[in-house]
Amino acid sequence: MTIGREPSPQSTLRALFTFGEVGIDLCREARSRGILVYVDAHWNLDHLRSSYLRELLQHVDVFSPNLPEALEITGAGSAEEALDGLSRLCRCVAIKCGSEGCLAWRDGERIAVPAIAVQAVETTGAGDNFNAGLIYGLLHGYPFERCLRYANVAGGLSTQVLGGCGSGVRAADLEAWSAGTIPPSHLVDGA
Repeated sequence: MTIGREPSPQSTLRALFTFGEVGIDLCREARSRGILVYVDAHWNLDHLRSSYLRELLQHVDVFSPNLPEALEITGAGSAEEALDGLSRLCRCVAIKCGSEGCLAWRDGERIAVPAIAVQAVETTGAGDNFNAGLIYGLLHGYPFERCLRYANVAGGLSTQVLGGCGSGVRAADLEAWSAGTIPPSHLVDGA
């Protein structure tokens, strides 16, 4: 799947989401079938420092670590330096920077998207919701910056409730938020 291309009406929207535990051959096969391959990191120093992860990143469409993971992988001292390092390893990078939003790179373009203003209660699940928002936008062929805004909206809104399980944001909520038709308080009522 080409990021930013509108899928055909006949296509089935598909993504392979992984923390990097799947084999490189599976990623290659998925990409050859037009499946979006999206990798998040997980805090495991052996994994983050491994040559396997660096090799895997060459075969994925999107890599989205959080900032501490990105710094650990690259040995960089800042988000910008980490983005530079990761951009040499994969096609597209989106670093989750918490209350600062996200910093991304794709096709030679660096994009910073600020976080949305929320009253955060707990951050459990924010990264997972960020991933869901970004994947949603990518699978629908939206412009990359809009996908990043959806990711920040989904991640940010999920912090307004306790626990990761009750904090999911629906596709309709993302679309309504983008259109400016509903207030943020509506999005976290669990409905």
